[in-house]
Amino acid sequence: MKKILGFKAAANLALFVMLISGLVFTIGFGACLWLARQEVTEETNKKVQRDIDYVRAFIDGQMQRIEDAAFSLASRNFGHTIRKEDGTSSVDIDLKTFVRPTPEECFTIMEQFMEANPQVFGVALGFEKYVYPDVPSEYGFTPYLSRDGNGFYHREDMGTKIDSHSMPWYKEATLHNEGYWSDPFRDMASSKVIASFNLPVHGYGGRLVGVLAIVIDTEAFGKKCAEAAPYPSAQVLVADRNFNFVCHPDSSYLLRNVMEVGDYKTFEADDSMKIKMQAGESGSYSVNEGKEDESLFYFEPIERAGWMITVQCPKK
Repeated sequence: MKKILGFKAAANLALFVMLISGLVFTIGFGACLWLARQEVTEETNKKVQRDIDYVRAFIDGQMQRIEDAAFSLASRNFGHTIRKEDGTSSVDIDLKTFVRPTPEECFTIMEQFMEANPQVFGVALGFEKYVYPDVPSEYGFTPYLSRDGNGFYHREDMGTKIDSHSMPWYKEATLHNEGYWSDPFRDMASSKVIASFNLPVHGYGGRLVGVLAIVIDTEAFGKKCAEAAPYPSAQVLVADRNFNFVCHPDSSYLLRNVMEVGDYKTFEADDSMKIKMQAGESGSYSVNEGKEDESLFYFEPIERAGWMITVQCPKK
């Protein structure tokens, strides 16, 4: 009897030891797994951040060069750059002494500018009607010079066809009363997705003279996004201030709203993330579509344009 009791006690002790050992192993394995997951997550965050910074530095640098070139072109040919107390700049003209370039001279100035700035897709000068009253343009003289893709320039006076003063690029610049990046739009002739930096020009005293628009092709931004994808299954995307795609690997998505594209309807961020995005802040969130696959989204603003860089990365 004692042997049987002793055997049971030994068996119970062995079982207890096995359970404790299993529990310790499980806890230890779980801890190692958690630490490994944390390490991988931290490395992913660092890698994604490096790639976001790479894209943002490129786009921001290109935009800064366009802004500097716009101020240089406007001040050198049409007036003087005035630095305001709030740190912004404006280009003002002394209308009493201003000698208007002829229409032909305007096109020559624009062509020389584009020769010196190959990243520029086009240049437009929308003048108020009183500046060129003798030019037969129904809506005011609006010379526009663009590249045609074959190494030649296309010239036209848009003022003979449309009222540039009612166009978003003109209205937004005058509304903000300073240089302003437009939302991207599609060029009708080339079908390229373009955006413009629009700089209002005033006479001394504040009277509006016109708006200078420097147009860029966003294709180079898309190529840089493709280079920066942190993983083969990840995507680097750019959206404008209205959440319309500016850069996407699938060109059919360009200029379409994020929430109108079927693939992204389930990727909607929660309200707190939307507020951060709209406020131009950075952050990240995860989305689970009810499947095993979960995606991580990282976002960061391009402040000067109000655009947003997003990295979509499958969590696996």
